Amino acid sequence: MSIRKYIFSLSYRRRKSNIPRLLKFLENSQYWEAKKLQEYQLKHIKKLLLHAYQNVPYYTELFDKNKIAVDNFKSFEDFKQIPFLTKKDIKERFTDLIARNHLNNECIVNYTGGSTGIPTKFYQDKSFIEWSAGVRIRGWLQVPGYNFYSSRAIIWGAERDIRSDYSLRERLYDFVVRGAVRLNCFNLSPQRIKAFLKWYNLLTPSLIIGYVSGIERFCDFVKRNNAKIHVPGAVVLCAEGATEAQRNYIESVLDAPTYNMYGGREVGLIAMECEHHRGLHTVAENNFVELSPINLSGYKNAGDLIVTNLNNYIFPFIRYKIGDIGVASPSSDCPCGRGLPLVDKIIGRSADNFVFKDGLIIAGEMFIHLMKEYNVDKYQFIQESIGLIKLKIVPNKHFRKDDIVKIKDRFSKHLPKYVELSIELIDNIPKTKTGKLRFVISRLQ
Repeated sequence: MSIRKYIFSLSYRRRKSNIPRLLKFLENSQYWEAKKLQEYQLKHIKKLLLHAYQNVPYYTELFDKNKIAVDNFKSFEDFKQIPFLTKKDIKERFTDLIARNHLNNECIVNYTGGSTGIPTKFYQDKSFIEWSAGVRIRGWLQVPGYNFYSSRAIIWGAERDIRSDYSLRERLYDFVVRGAVRLNCFNLSPQRIKAFLKWYNLLTPSLIIGYVSGIERFCDFVKRNNAKIHVPGAVVLCAEGATEAQRNYIESVLDAPTYNMYGGREVGLIAMECEHHRGLHTVAENNFVELSPINLSGYKNAGDLIVTNLNNYIFPFIRYKIGDIGVASPSSDCPCGRGLPLVDKIIGRSADNFVFKDGLIIAGEMFIHLMKEYNVDKYQFIQESIGLIKLKIVPNKHFRKDDIVKIKDRFSKHLPKYVELSIELIDNIPKTKTGKLRFVISRLQ
């Protein structure tokens, strides 16, 4: 047994944590047949609904108003009678969403990233925290071929999760005890990346986990400086949707396969990509995921992602409209043998798709795809109105004035004729408070 494995195991025992037990369960449950997984989800949804009706004022009122009898709940079709929970509901009815039978010392406050405005506040309990940790260990570490005590480089962007600088003692403690070497990609400079790279090469972590844009900037530094780098076994992409071009670039620089992950602070890890890369497996034991169909140009099976967390009883998220869009998978089977349902892809936030007259919606992913061949370092599309899209560009040294004409000509073929594309060349595009770079933003409500 390695020192780190012993430390992790001892820590779990001292805290009387359920994480080791959950990991054993999750290692087996991911290979259950679909029918068994559905029975498991239905059982836990029934239990959650009964709790919510009896103890959470918001749901007591909601179920009574819509004449939903939780005692008679029998199928997933019955479940669809429940109206969606939105971020607006959470902000306006925050107190009413807290379970009356909770204990104050069980409340763990958390917030969304707030990339579209004011962060949303909510509570989580110990059960949720342990489940969230368990599915994260399975998705981030075990699926790429590692385990809970494997060493990892973490390139993250939220100040609440990771600091900007570490002393020698802190670096060594963090790696020996937690198995981590960290870089805050929200507060990056060449000096910080250089210092991190030194520790990274010295400690040779098994894999890299982090924000897509943060890992991309790390790769930029490595490539620009022709730096020697320890090759990781895998790169786990979190927090932001990764384009095909970004994945190819990261894989070429780091010489390692990438694994896409999708989740949210409200409900934890929602879906994970396995070694066969044929879509993302939903984390069915922790979240029940639905796709509410929408009309999205270029996609036949797109829908708003609706998520129900099965393990947070202190502040239940039931049929939560998380604000992202997914595409249903054409297949229910994966060569990996996991029975976890598949989603073909996560397109991105519903706020990151552009809406036009006559109900036309164009996915933000299209704008990203069309920009990959131009000489730009960064860019950002902003829909200001039905008839106006602004494109901010940070050009690279190869950018020419006629590139502006080429970009306008290219996009005119995909946009309605009445839409103006305004292009502005700038020096930098600021990231969100959590260190993310948003490529596509809609100002429309």
